[in-house]
Amino acid sequence: MKRNLNPPMKRALRLKNLFLTACFLLIGTAAFSQEHTVTGVVTDSFKEPLIGVSIVVQGTNTGVVTGLDGDYSIQVPADATLEFSYVGMEKQSIKVGNRNVINVQMKEDSQMLAETVVIGYGSAKKRDLTGSITNIKGDEIANKPVANPLSALQGKVAGVQIINSGKAGADPEIRVRGTNSINGYKPLYVVDGLFNDNINFLNPQDIESMEILKDPSSLAIFGVRGANGVIIITTKKAKEGQTRVNINGSFGFKAITNKIAMVDADGFKLLYNEQLRNEGNPEYDFSDWTGNTNWQDEIFQTGFITNNNISITGASDKHSFYLGAGYAYEQGNIKHEKYSKITLNISNDYKVTDNFKVGFQFNGARMLPADSKSVATALRAAPVAEVYNKEYGLYTSLPGFQKAQMNNPMVDVDLKANTTKAENYRGSGNIYGQWDFLKHFQFKAMFSLDYASNNTRTYTPIIKVYDASAEGDIATLGTGKTGVTQAKETEMKVQSDYLLTYTNSWGDHSLTATAGFTTYYNKLENLNAGRTQGVGLIIPDNPDKWYVSIGDANRIRVEHLHPKNAQNRTSGSAQCDARLQHATGSAGTNRQQGDNRLRHETQQQNRQHGQIGLRGETQLRGGAAIAHHLRHDNRHNARQQAGERHHPQNARSGWLVFLRPLGAAAEQRAGGAKHQSGNQCEHHVVGGKQAVRLANQIERVRALDQARHP
Repeated sequence: MKRNLNPPMKRALRLKNLFLTACFLLIGTAAFSQEHTVTGVVTDSFKEPLIGVSIVVQGTNTGVVTGLDGDYSIQVPADATLEFSYVGMEKQSIKVGNRNVINVQMKEDSQMLAETVVIGYGSAKKRDLTGSITNIKGDEIANKPVANPLSALQGKVAGVQIINSGKAGADPEIRVRGTNSINGYKPLYVVDGLFNDNINFLNPQDIESMEILKDPSSLAIFGVRGANGVIIITTKKAKEGQTRVNINGSFGFKAITNKIAMVDADGFKLLYNEQLRNEGNPEYDFSDWTGNTNWQDEIFQTGFITNNNISITGASDKHSFYLGAGYAYEQGNIKHEKYSKITLNISNDYKVTDNFKVGFQFNGARMLPADSKSVATALRAAPVAEVYNKEYGLYTSLPGFQKAQMNNPMVDVDLKANTTKAENYRGSGNIYGQWDFLKHFQFKAMFSLDYASNNTRTYTPIIKVYDASAEGDIATLGTGKTGVTQAKETEMKVQSDYLLTYTNSWGDHSLTATAGFTTYYNKLENLNAGRTQGVGLIIPDNPDKWYVSIGDANRIRVEHLHPKNAQNRTSGSAQCDARLQHATGSAGTNRQQGDNRLRHETQQQNRQHGQIGLRGETQLRGGAAIAHHLRHDNRHNARQQAGERHHPQNARSGWLVFLRPLGAAAEQRAGGAKHQSGNQCEHHVVGGKQAVRLANQIERVRALDQARHP
């Protein structure tokens, strides 16, 4: 008898069946994917246990390393594949299946052991190395989005600590096997045989290989200079084959993902007043401070970075060349920070005969460093202050307990942004000749030169902020005067190497002996100067005016030493700036030598007060005089501070430098020397009574001008 079920009961049965089916499927899936433990021992070709073999489940981050006896234990699913890898050994991949024990015998990677590694003044195969040397291929450096090659090594080399500051284009902090000396920790860099103190001028795409020498045996040949480790860089050269053009570019973004946790405004008020109470002081009145600012959010940004490169290579049996050019641009993590670099790499090799070849290598760079700011103020500034006062259109000052120690962080980040202009040039290269003779001997002579020029100009603006406690609610930071500082540093390194190498092998044995002689010359020059504005002469916020010796373009400033009272006078109104360079003596002689490039030197002898040496340089730029440098020696201390010059008080005669506007050409007359120039000023040098008469005339003109235009 067939029983009819009503619709509700049918639906209940169907749901029951579906539920049971799902349970069976889940049980089956769990049983199928259940993990089990795999153990084993890893040995080398001589069946000796290997320590530190890396064992990873393919396609995951799950992995272990072998212990002292070469044993391991790992939890894996039944369908997993294990990858075994070890330095100098071939990588092996083994499917687990249902096995619980997997023993592996590693095989030597003959290709890797045959690779050539640069060591000191020569090279060797990896199998012959006894020291601790790490080799990094150029591809491992080039595929990272960095402007500095060293930044790409972070986390790649055991025993080498690399810390990137995050500043655009900044050199990372690098330590090889820790800090070895209280005098410094920077390693020695050897770029194509030339000793260097950094490699920030290199393009990561132009690096062929990099070797890091870490232990005493490999560093011994460099002596005390290699105490902090040595990093040897070999740049790319052409290989035999057809001409090839390679173009590549990359871009990316960087941001601060892990900011330092700070309290908010309410938490700060609570903690600060608690501190005051513990010190026995009255609580601070925060009634006027209603802000709640996270200063880290205000100063940080998401930075953009890009690297673009092009290279051309070509080689034949006798000739090879390589040409590479690159452009890198990077924004810092702090607002307004930006860094750019243009690089050039050229190499050429030519075989004169089968036994003799010559060549050259050149690396050049033009870098515009970032105007970097500090994060420290953003971490210390109280969060109770508002960032900006909309009514006055000014940034706000910090509370009274902080404003004497620091400013609003946005003052440095925004108002002082791009007030430092830096431009660095670097050129490094070598020429060499190599002669192979007597079958086993090789002689190589190489001459290297490295030249760097770094120029920096910094402008100090007048900065006003909103301060409710100040008169008129506006406060001026600092001295309230504009200023300019200049710094120029040039460094030249000259090196020559003469190497004689003997190489021979017989059977399973080989011998390499090297004898050499190296000379090294280093010259460093540094010039710093600064000035602040005079009375009413504000230095404009224009990079073209940020020079120590350029004045206000709307005035003539004549600094004249009067024969009697040795006072400076200011007069005139035109489009050029003039300065007095003065030194005299009672029985002195004055000589001027012009080299037709606006360059003169004056030396006077003063029998009563010793000797004064004066050297002046003048460059005409847009109708203004630039770059006067004073050098005073011996007993007199002539110096310039705050726009004032100090001169001998007993001077009996003077020299006056005066510039006035011209049309299309300028003519310089200095002791008979003449020079035609396209600038807009004329340069006269007059002396003695003529200078006094000219100064008096200028005084009368100034008085008339003031009477007409009070």
